[in-house]
Amino acid sequence: MISTPAYKRISDEELIAKINAYLEKYPNASRSKLMSNIGSSHDRIVGLEKEGKIILPTKRTSTNAWSQNFQFMGKELGAQYGRRNRQSK
Repeated sequence: MISTPAYKRISDEELIAKINAYLEKYPNASRSKLMSNIGSSHDRIVGLEKEGKIILPTKRTSTNAWSQNFQFMGKELGAQYGRRNRQSK
C-alpha cells in the first residue's frame, strides 16, 4: 500500500489567492492573525511580500500605548484602597 502525504503543498498562486480572499473577508486583520489562519509558514508569506506579490497589513507598533490610561498601584496606593499586600513568611 502506498502512503499519501497528510497535506499537499499549494503553489504560490494558490497561496496568494488564499491570502487575498482572507484579507477581503477580514480587512482589519492583523499580520499575526493572518499568519496563524492561512496555514502556511511565516517565512514563505513574508518572502511573497518581499517579492512584491502580496501586500500584507502594516506592522503594529510595539509600544505600550494601550497602557497609558492605566494607573499601576504600588504598595502605598494599594493600602489606600484597602488592598493588603501578601507578604511571604
